[in-house]
Amino acid sequence: MKKATAITNNEAGLMNKKIKDAIVQTCDEIIAGKLGAYDKVHPNDHVNMGQSTNDVFPTAGKMTALKLIPRTLEELRKLNDVLID
Repeated sequence: MKKATAITNNEAGLMNKKIKDAIVQTCDEIIAGKLGAYDKVHPNDHVNMGQSTNDVFPTAGKMTALKLIPRTLEELRKLNDVLID
């Protein structure tokens, strides 16, 4: 979520490329199991850019639900076919 937000903020002109690149690199390192440091990029000032963690969790949940819709619809079609027969 933070990686996508940094890329989006950069593309919207709200964050410079150097900060965006540092956030993306840090996210990639965290995904790879490494830890980051706050000396170049601060999580509240740069990564969150005023966005509360309370905003991120509902957004992530909504994104997950949207991703699951096609599979859910397919399963509902299968259920419908079984019930109709």
